[in-house]
Amino acid sequence: MAFTILKFGGTSVGTYEAINNCLEKIEKNPDVKMVILSATSGTTNNLISFYKTKEKLIIDKVLQRHLDLAKQLNVLDSTQTEINNIISNVLLNQNNEAYVIGAGEYLSSLLFFAALKNKFQERDIRLLDAREVMITSHHQTEASPNFRLIKEKIASYMRENPYLVLTQGFIGSSEVDGSPTSLGRGGSDYSAAIFGNALDASELHIWTDVDGIFTIDPKLSPQAAVIPQLTFEQAAQMATAGAKIIHHYTLYPLFNKNISVFVGNTFNKNAHLVGTWIRPDDSQIKERSEQKTSVLAIALNTNQVLATVKGRRRANEAGLLGRIFTTTAKYNINVHHLSTSENSTSFTFSRTDSAVDDHFVAEIRDNDDLIIEENFSLLSLIGSNLHRENYLLEEITSLLRNHQIRMVFAGSNNNISAILLKKEEAASAAKILHTHFIEQREQREKNNE
Repeated sequence: MAFTILKFGGTSVGTYEAINNCLEKIEKNPDVKMVILSATSGTTNNLISFYKTKEKLIIDKVLQRHLDLAKQLNVLDSTQTEINNIISNVLLNQNNEAYVIGAGEYLSSLLFFAALKNKFQERDIRLLDAREVMITSHHQTEASPNFRLIKEKIASYMRENPYLVLTQGFIGSSEVDGSPTSLGRGGSDYSAAIFGNALDASELHIWTDVDGIFTIDPKLSPQAAVIPQLTFEQAAQMATAGAKIIHHYTLYPLFNKNISVFVGNTFNKNAHLVGTWIRPDDSQIKERSEQKTSVLAIALNTNQVLATVKGRRRANEAGLLGRIFTTTAKYNINVHHLSTSENSTSFTFSRTDSAVDDHFVAEIRDNDDLIIEENFSLLSLIGSNLHRENYLLEEITSLLRNHQIRMVFAGSNNNISAILLKKEEAASAAKILHTHFIEQREQREKNNE
């Protein structure tokens, strides 16, 4: 039996009109068994600001926004008390980061649930507190899911509640003591994928405010085009390289179960005709990709840090990389690219990682010399068989001859190449590469038809 999960992002649940669009999508798809929500757009940012500053005016604005939305949805009478309770609990737990920043999902799911019940009065619907089933490590933020416990709990719940289930993304609870945790920013997609994996879903539909996955961020180029179909590998590379539509952890639980993903626009009335399908087992797409060399998309990962570690002991020292990776793992630093020669190694990572703190720097410098350089962007070309293009890197550097390229990474993966350059030059560089490798190629293909 088909089992579809819908995940609605922040803009999709941020207004009266947006929520009604979501309700229509649920109504039109009889295979939908679970709906997962983000906080309303901007709310998580507000809650983070409140956690950092403790300014009550911020939380007052969050409260008023959701009261106004409840009134527009005609659910104020049934939700006002609970809305006030959620906000009161945030104030009482204002020093608990995971509790504070996860309150937005409770607010959005409360309003959405009331609107669902109003629209589908004859249908059995359940509101599930995700923290009862999303069991994670003990980290308050950036927690890791315990797949075994999650599968046990969510499968049991769904057996006992064979209805339409609404729940929250992003939030979880500690496997140690049940305290609140979160999966990190963008984690609502990851929540949907984890539940999809645990329940052997057929499809996951991710609804956002753009028409799918683009060849480049539309904010960078008006010539950005929707990519109709991607393989799992291509989508994963785009996500890890900085494409904003999908959280970069999302695809792996889905791939393991061959669960197809659709990315579409909540606000597009023709969304069934426009969007991106990601099909892990689509052999036809993979076969076509393997037969040609081409750049499929350009992705930009901003706020990059370049760390260079030089061993103090001797050239070709065997333990240098071991020390580096042990320390990056300890401080939860996700290394994007690495270049090494003799006793010197450089690697890049995102400034948003829990890194570049005094402890990380001090631990590296206990044994080796460390130079930290910031304000870079990582510009990646994702495609098919890029290793076959002998002159690709030469072509890139020629096109960007007026830009200051700090490093070039050919990568161990055949389908991605990347360059590191100053943050302020990244947008113009991305547009130049998109014009040359994608727009001009598409024009040539049209002329040859």
